[in-house]
Amino acid sequence: MCTGCDPGRYCNLNATSKAVMDTYLYCVAGTECPGDMYYMPDVVNDPCRQGHYCPRGDVNPWPVACPVGTFSDKKGLQQVSECEACTAGLYCDVEGLTAPVADCPGGYYCPRGTGDQYTFPCPIGFYRNGSAKESFQDCAECTAGFYCDTEGLAEPKDCPRGIASICYIPSYLIIVFYISQCVSYFVLNIVVSVLIKVELL
Repeated sequence: MCTGCDPGRYCNLNATSKAVMDTYLYCVAGTECPGDMYYMPDVVNDPCRQGHYCPRGDVNPWPVACPVGTFSDKKGLQQVSECEACTAGLYCDVEGLTAPVADCPGGYYCPRGTGDQYTFPCPIGFYRNGSAKESFQDCAECTAGFYCDTEGLAEPKDCPRGIASICYIPSYLIIVFYISQCVSYFVLNIVVSVLIKVELL
């Protein structure tokens, strides 16, 4: 009884033995060979699908998805190194992408090759209200009258009113007592203010 050719192999002869198929008739890298191939595939007619790469048939007979942090809109890729690193300012958080998923969200930045969108938050004392940012330099220092006490802020927080309010500004922790409102860096409408230098990690 005749049997269909194995995935990753082709059988272009009327009578192909399993030994010949396994030894010589493997599909070339960059092509898809799902099985029962009766001709030798090529990258023009049988290219590896987008978002994937296809090793030689005797290495792996199936298309392999480009990993997280990469994508590819091209066909016929042969190895993982041909998958393109995710574009700076965008993120690629799933396998097998043909294009980046979306812009990096506010409060975060996405260097080239970013997978998860929340990998690189703007640190304490900084914020970023725009999207598609690429590096820490795109994070803005928290402005006077506001504070940034957590990572990944898209907008600075309004400095609260009341007793013992705590406001963060770049490189400083300001403890303000009995303030009526937050004002500039050095001119504060207060009864008592204490300025403590702190190190930002």
